[in-house]
Amino acid sequence: MDESEKGMVNAEKRALAAIKTSLPDSIKHTFTKYTNSKDMWDALHRRYQGNESATQAFMAEIVPVDEAKST
Repeated sequence: MDESEKGMVNAEKRALAAIKTSLPDSIKHTFTKYTNSKDMWDALHRRYQGNESATQAFMAEIVPVDEAKST
């Protein structure tokens, strides 16, 4: 694996970890089967699409990535 591929693998791991750590504890268990960030993001999108109040509640609970880095 060359350096470019290693970088892509590491970026994917960081993206997936960022999404997972942003999920509220009450729903984390429903997303354990997703092993890449795109699939998880798409599943979240499907779950909350068209439900503005649920989307707002979810967004209020997640930790912005920039804030998570500083803690």
